[in-house]
Amino acid sequence: FIPENYGTTFKFGHTFEILEEYETVDETTDATGNYKIEAGQQWDQVLMEYLRGQRQQPVWGYGGNNHLCENQNDNKLGSVRTVFLVREKKRRSLLEAMRKGRMYAVRQNAGNRLSLDEFFIEDQKTGRQATLGQELTLTDFPTLKIKLRSIKGENNTAQIQIIRNGILAKQETVSLPYKLTWRDLSNKQGERAYYRIKVSINSIEYLVSNPIFVKFSDSSNEVAPLPPFTQKPTPTPPKIKSATPP
Repeated sequence: FIPENYGTTFKFGHTFEILEEYETVDETTDATGNYKIEAGQQWDQVLMEYLRGQRQQPVWGYGGNNHLCENQNDNKLGSVRTVFLVREKKRRSLLEAMRKGRMYAVRQNAGNRLSLDEFFIEDQKTGRQATLGQELTLTDFPTLKIKLRSIKGENNTAQIQIIRNGILAKQETVSLPYKLTWRDLSNKQGERAYYRIKVSINSIEYLVSNPIFVKFSDSSNEVAPLPPFTQKPTPTPPKIKSATPP
């Protein structure tokens, strides 16, 4: 169910869909066999179109199950879920989160799944932060903060990928639970950018976040004008009367 005027969404799970004006293209991979959620593939391509001004709004990702997926290739109905970032479990809150991209998708196995407990970008100079689906105006290099775990507390090993503008900016293999604070010094602080993450335990257990957008303030290039120069009047020296001889 996609409400009207809720933007363009990108579905992944047992099948992958691009919903363009509510017309669907249902394929697991593209023509070259690449998954659309991998760095530089179809999802990143349409996100870059948004950054270049070719789209009025970004494309959000969510997880779903094909109604024919049960017992096909070890797929189970309910194994792909969407986790919404909401303050209350109400329909209006969920639809608002979907409209604004405040959600991530996860595929689980045997009742256990990855949990993205924290993902935001911070400006260390101003203290401002932004999370999924939001945009942050920066005055410094972006600092990414991430917390990951397995909901059953298992000490799994996972691969985490940080994707910036379709390029793999950082990748490492970590042990769960995991906490990361990373300052992206390679960002040239020029044009707008986005960051999203993909975390994989194996080919059937993974998590994909929606992007966080950043742009850079040009206030540092602005120089406050000096106050107008006002010439002070030159003081008149006091007159000294000569002493009159007696």
